[in-house]
Amino acid sequence: MHQQISKRRAKAIALTLFLTGLPVLAALHMWWPTILILVGSALAMRQWLLHRTFDVIITAVVFLGAFLSALFEAPWKIFTPILFGLGIIVLLFREYWESTTPSLSEQVEDLNQEIEEVQHKQD
Repeated sequence: MHQQISKRRAKAIALTLFLTGLPVLAALHMWWPTILILVGSALAMRQWLLHRTFDVIITAVVFLGAFLSALFEAPWKIFTPILFGLGIIVLLFREYWESTTPSLSEQVEDLNQEIEEVQHKQD
């Protein structure tokens, strides 16, 4: 069985990935459409750490598709932005919806996992 990390730690790791990528994009002067890869990889990392494999695949397909569409200026000038825009909105809304006010049992489970992680590091 895989050891699951807490949602708080997964969010912190994903945010660290995103914030680390911003200076790289700035140094390389590659903002658009590379920012799509950065945002998608941060979301996918968080989902992967929480063992949400299906969400990782959806995130990768949507953000990689949006990146390639913007990079190669796909001939579908109307269809592609609408399709991927809706996919991105669904993913971001789902991330927001799942992250708001966790239940008491989820909070207790997260705290227990954090305690286990700290104890495991001390051993």
